[in-house]
Amino acid sequence: MLQAQTGVNFAFVTQNNLSDIPGSYLTLGELLSEEEQCEKLSTYTSDLLSEFAAGMNEIGDNRKSMIYVVSVDGNSVYLIGSGENSYHGEVINYISDNLANEAVTASGMGDEYTMEDILQMNPDYIIVAYDDEHEYYDAIMNSADWQSLRAVQDGNVYEAPYGPYSWMGGPPSVNRLLSMIWLGNLYYPDVFDYNVDDRVKEYYSLFYHYDLTDDDLSKLMEYAKPAGASSQGSATSTGTSAYANQSPAPLFALMAGLGVAVLIKRRSQ
Repeated sequence: MLQAQTGVNFAFVTQNNLSDIPGSYLTLGELLSEEEQCEKLSTYTSDLLSEFAAGMNEIGDNRKSMIYVVSVDGNSVYLIGSGENSYHGEVINYISDNLANEAVTASGMGDEYTMEDILQMNPDYIIVAYDDEHEYYDAIMNSADWQSLRAVQDGNVYEAPYGPYSWMGGPPSVNRLLSMIWLGNLYYPDVFDYNVDDRVKEYYSLFYHYDLTDDDLSKLMEYAKPAGASSQGSATSTGTSAYANQSPAPLFALMAGLGVAVLIKRRSQ
């Protein structure tokens, strides 16, 4: 339908699951005649997924418990559920013990819980969806209802970065790898021992063709780091891979859906 409406050749390449991501770029490389660049993206994502598979295998059952709060409305708290019914929950289900019930809705709006439910969960960490005014983060940090929770008392409440998309999965596409990089080091710094700043800069250069400045990064992760932390991981272990210094070639425009929708305009014959 989009092809008929726009007159532009169209292909829908899914990234519904994390495991779909490396192969999706190989498909895009064939469609766009950009095999070299897309091979680089595919290799990066494949290596990252392998890195986390090994790390989570080491962690085993010792996963941190958490909830992902997408909104707060008085006594109603909306969480991203666990299980296979939520694309938005795939990363948090993978690298943590998501205390929410199996998702009823697959959307990013989450399922409704009461404050009584949250108090019973008492997670190690609370991750809060980004809001321009930091409304939900402030509600949790400043409301008396939340103060008895272990995560609040320990200072383990963080707002997910956003730019140009939500790191947590809005849309649930390759941007979710940023949340793995961030949360993996936040939860398990002894296993995922790298400098988060370097890894995030590498990602933005490779996928968005933008070189983040330190000021950009500070604003992006304003509520995403422990108090007083300028960077994480050991000072001698940057964790920057071979992809960071390779010059990216322009690729394509992305449209958000359940996966990745790509508009392809073929070159003039």
